[in-house]
Amino acid sequence: MYEIIKIALDVSDKTNGVYDITVGSLVNNLGFGPNLFLDNQYVFESYSLKFSIDDKNKSISKYKDVVFDLSSVAKGYAVDAISDYLLANNFNNYLIDIGGEIAANGSSKNGVWTIGIQDPQSLQQNVSFTVTNSSKFIGVATSGDYLNFKYLDGELVSHSIDPRITKSKDNNVLSVTVLDESSVSRADAFATAFNIMSLDESVELSESLGIKVKIIYISDGLIKYFESKSWQNMNYE
Repeated sequence: MYEIIKIALDVSDKTNGVYDITVGSLVNNLGFGPNLFLDNQYVFESYSLKFSIDDKNKSISKYKDVVFDLSSVAKGYAVDAISDYLLANNFNNYLIDIGGEIAANGSSKNGVWTIGIQDPQSLQQNVSFTVTNSSKFIGVATSGDYLNFKYLDGELVSHSIDPRITKSKDNNVLSVTVLDESSVSRADAFATAFNIMSLDESVELSESLGIKVKIIYISDGLIKYFESKSWQNMNYE
C-alpha cells in the first residue's frame, strides 16, 4: 500500500492535485463504487479530510472516513510487480495485461509485441492505433470513459472524477494512452489525470514533463488526435 500511495502522491503533485486518490466517496456517490449513493454531507466531509504518510516506517495514517480510490494505479502497480518478478528470474520475453494496463518486454515468437489501442467510439472494439515495444520494456496505460459510464437523470456521467469541481469530468477527451519506459503504474496514473484535464492542460503538462501521450478527442464534431513531442520522437508505432 505504501508504494502505491507514494506513486499516487507523486503524480498528484505533478498534476497540481488533478490526480487525487481521495475521491473514493465521490466515486461511490455517482454509483461507480461498492456503496451506492451515500449521504451528500458524508461525501463532502470525508473528501475534505486528509491523510499522512510516514516515509521512515513506510506507513499511512488516515481518518476512517477517508475513502481511497486506487483503481487508477493499482492495476498498473500489479503489472509492474509481475514484470519485476519475471525479470528477476531471467524471463525477458513477456506481455502482461491486467485490465488494459500493459507491460511488454523483449519479443514474441513472431517478433516485437504489437499492442492495439481500442477505438473509443467503436462498439466492436476496433483498433484505433497500435504501439510496439521495439524489443525493450514499455508500459502502456489507457484511460477513457467508453467502458465505464452511466446515465443519471438523462445525463451521461463519467467514472472519472475531477476533484476541482467534485463531480464527473467535463471535457472533450475520449481516450488517453500514456507510454512509460520504466513504470506501468506511473503511466496508469498519468493517463487518468490527462483524461480528467482539459486538452489544453494536458498538452501543456505533457510537454513540460516530457510524457509520451496520445489523446483522442472531439473538436467541432470530428475525431482528432494529439501526440506529445516525446511520443512523436519514439519509434513505437
